[in-house]
Amino acid sequence: MSRSASAGAGAQGLLIDHTRPARKNARELDIELHDVVIDGDRAAARYTMRVLMRREKSLEIEVHVFAHLAPGRGRRIDSLTRTLPPKD
Repeated sequence: MSRSASAGAGAQGLLIDHTRPARKNARELDIELHDVVIDGDRAAARYTMRVLMRREKSLEIEVHVFAHLAPGRGRRIDSLTRTLPPKD
C-alpha cells in the first residue's frame, strides 16, 4: 500500500500504521473509515476500530485523528479516542 498521504489509499495506510499498538494485542482488527479530509499538508480522519483481543474481550473505539504531513509520512499526529460502551 502506498504511504503517500496525497491519495486516499495512502492516507488510509498512514491511519492503519497509527493503530500499531492496538494491532499488537489483537487477534482481529477491523477499521471502518468514516471520513478523511486532506488539505495541503494537513489531514483529519474519523474512524471506528473494532478489536477482538487475545483474551476474547471485544472493544469498539471511536478515533479522531488530526495530522500535519511531511512527504510520505506523518510529521505530527494528534488523536482523540473514545471506547464505546458494549452493545447489548
